[in-house]
Amino acid sequence: MRTGTQFCGRAIARSLICTKRLVVDALPLERPPRFFWPEPIPMRSKLSVLSVLALAILCAQVVFSQPFQLLNNWPQANGSVNALVVDEPNGIVYIGGDFTQVGGQSRTRLAALDLNSGAVLAWAPAANAIVRCMALADGNIFAGGDFTTVNGSTRQRLASISTAGVLNPWAPTTNNTVWCMAVDGQRLLVGGAFLTVNGVARNRIAAISRVTGALDVWNPDASSTVRSLWMHNGNVFVGGLFTTIGGATRNNLAEVDPQGLATAWAPSVTGAVLAIAETNGSLLIGGTISFVNGLSRIGFASLAFADGSTGNLA
Repeated sequence: MRTGTQFCGRAIARSLICTKRLVVDALPLERPPRFFWPEPIPMRSKLSVLSVLALAILCAQVVFSQPFQLLNNWPQANGSVNALVVDEPNGIVYIGGDFTQVGGQSRTRLAALDLNSGAVLAWAPAANAIVRCMALADGNIFAGGDFTTVNGSTRQRLASISTAGVLNPWAPTTNNTVWCMAVDGQRLLVGGAFLTVNGVARNRIAAISRVTGALDVWNPDASSTVRSLWMHNGNVFVGGLFTTIGGATRNNLAEVDPQGLATAWAPSVTGAVLAIAETNGSLLIGGTISFVNGLSRIGFASLAFADGSTGNLA
């Protein structure tokens, strides 16, 4: 049984209108449906049936024509938005990217919007180059990307800004792009194309104190660019373009433990893993993917990640 908002094929009106939605049965027909009546039907009954069918078609048209509602009052940016952070308790969404205006107001690659009305808020730090990732923790917005200054102060691809818009003294440095980040307790995990953090060798993935900016000893050492991070039960799932990480061969996707070592979870992905999320015991990955574990998966896949799993497709 499917509702009118879900069904987009040929269907037969099964009975009548339930509340305000059309209830239909999907029926894989090879030719147009015919109705068979077991005995002659009085004219009044025929008219009733025709009325129900006419009303069903009308309701179906109404339901199908309104699959979603676009909020007209949401402001527009004049460039790409690469990162979103939602502060739901305070009703704010923070955005970062490569724009210089939002809703007709000057905002240099960082901005904040009212989550309900879409109004552009006063929060307006300015980065001198692209913001590619953001995270929210303890009332501060952490940003990473290509920039080298924020609000005119030197910040080498990492910065922390309070929700009041004040640039914090927190100032770790990387020598190349920061593509992704994830909060891990008092640490901030970062991934990207860099080879050093705070002047110390860290190949494309590192952990930094969220309080002091000091570099942590954690060092998974990825062989090429890291593009996505996702925390899970103390470990981190890492996606990107690498072939080794955490001391083991891993093709573009891996799970790394708190010691910086790759776990036994080892799916093989052809193509870059650019996004990671989890739901119902599965890990969702997206990117320029073409195969996962030898099976065709174009752009997107779901994998099991229960303890002890070897990364089988879900």
